[in-house]
Amino acid sequence: DWMAQQRTSVKMHHTPDIWGEAGNTSGKGGNTINTATMASSPGGPGKKKVAGQQSQSSQQQDGGESWWQRKVVLPVKRVFTQKISSHDLALSLAFGIMGGLFPVPGLTMVVCTVFVYLFSLNLPATQLVNVLLTPVELALMLPFIRLGELLFSVQSPLSGDELSARLGEGAISAISALSMSFVRAVCAWCLVTIGGVAVLYYALRFVLKRALPAKYA
Repeated sequence: DWMAQQRTSVKMHHTPDIWGEAGNTSGKGGNTINTATMASSPGGPGKKKVAGQQSQSSQQQDGGESWWQRKVVLPVKRVFTQKISSHDLALSLAFGIMGGLFPVPGLTMVVCTVFVYLFSLNLPATQLVNVLLTPVELALMLPFIRLGELLFSVQSPLSGDELSARLGEGAISAISALSMSFVRAVCAWCLVTIGGVAVLYYALRFVLKRALPAKYA
C-alpha cells in the first residue's frame, strides 16, 4: 500500500508539469501560427505599410501633374473634344478672345457671358479662353487706353505708373478714379472687336476644319 501511494503521489506531482509544458508548447505553436498568419495575411502590418507607401507615392505623382494638368490641359482637352462644329467652336473662341481683352478690370466674364447669350455661343469654350487671356488683358489695358485717348484727342494722357497704382488699390477703386479713361478704352475696344472677331473667326475656322473630325468640320 505504501508503494502504491508513493507511485500515485509521483504521478500526481509530475502530471501538472507535463500539461504545463504541453500547454506552453501549444501556446508557442499558437503564437508561431498567429505570427505566420499575420505576416502572410493580406491585411498584415507589412503589407499595410507597403500599401500606405504606394498610396503616398501615387498622391505625390498626382501632385506633380497637379495645377497645369487640372487647370489648363484638361479643360482645353474637354473643349476640343466636345461634339461641336468648327463654325460654333471658332465663333465661341473668337468672341472669347475679344471678350477676354475687355479693358475694364473684373468685367471680362460678364462681357463673355453677354456674348454667349447674344450669339448662342459655347459657354465652356468662351469662358476658358477668357480665363487664359487674363495676363494678356492686363498687358493690353494701357494700349487700349492710349488708343481711346487718340480717338478723343486727349491732351493729358494717363501714365502707366498711375494706372498701376490705381489697379493696386483694387478694381473698383481704379474704375471710379479713372472712369473716363476706361470709357475711352471701351470705345477703342469696340472698334477693334468688330474687325477682330471676323479675322479670328475665319483664322480659327480654317485651323479647326483641318483639326477636328470630318463630321464636325
